[in-house]
Amino acid sequence: MNVNFAILVSGKGLNTENIIRYFHNYVDAEVSCIINNENESVLFNTIRRYKIDKFVTPIYKEIDKILIDKNIDYIILDNWYENIPPNFCKKYKYKIINLSTTIKENEYVISNTDQIEKIKSGLLNIHFVDDIENHTIFEKSYDIEKYDTQEMIETKSRIIEDKYFPIVIENLIRTIHKI
Repeated sequence: MNVNFAILVSGKGLNTENIIRYFHNYVDAEVSCIINNENESVLFNTIRRYKIDKFVTPIYKEIDKILIDKNIDYIILDNWYENIPPNFCKKYKYKIINLSTTIKENEYVISNTDQIEKIKSGLLNIHFVDDIENHTIFEKSYDIEKYDTQEMIETKSRIIEDKYFPIVIENLIRTIHKI
């Protein structure tokens, strides 16, 4: 059995390229198509060598037709800006996978001085998208140091996303489809 993915992407598609690379030589799963809501020629040029069908539309009726025609099993969102209609979420319940990263600020008391220090941490959350609530598949927290710049935080987040997003997708399909 071959598991087919569609990636819905807005913008640069950094996760898109990473997922395509990860599953490129995979026998039982593949990225069957990319659907972009804007004409992002940079991404399409970058992934051209993979010979994956590419579509440009933000219209869910058209997206649904593409998903049906391509026999898509899972939809992966990559920075997708469009609001997903509830009926689309219901139709593809437990089939739409998204990733989000957040920064949390926690307060800790430093023991000897009773001072309160704010410590930041990042959280990667991979989840199924639902019309009511999201269902967590995987979470990974990571440290953000006191002196980390915004650029350093973004780099840490990118590294965590690159490492875990494709692996979590692979583990999910292996578990569900027994491949």
